[in-house]
Amino acid sequence: MFRLNHAMRELLTSLASVFLWVLFAAEIATLLGLSNLAIAISGSAVAFGFAIASGASALASDVIAGLSLAKDRDFEVGFRIKVGDVEGIIQGIDVRKVRILSDNGLINVVPNSKIDNANGWTVIERKK
Repeated sequence: MFRLNHAMRELLTSLASVFLWVLFAAEIATLLGLSNLAIAISGSAVAFGFAIASGASALASDVIAGLSLAKDRDFEVGFRIKVGDVEGIIQGIDVRKVRILSDNGLINVVPNSKIDNANGWTVIERKK
């Protein structure tokens, strides 16, 4: 069974709630004869949809980059790498992000698309 964590459930509930309230407001405006207001409210729903699609684009690029990184023999848990200003040991790789433990003990969370770009990463040391 597919389970969502608490933060994802809250996000999806909020998005659905906003969407339903916008539709409700547009319908009420139409019933009251305020068709221009209903059109404006519907337009805001379209803008909201474009915003969601834009976010989905970032998610898709992270997922595609994650698949690429997962297949790469130079990018595995335990390897010491440098990505931009972040240097440390890869602690975890998932569909969306990579966790890198730096020397000062901080875990840096980096989106996959930021790693698998033109600048890429540098392997400092492979795990033994």
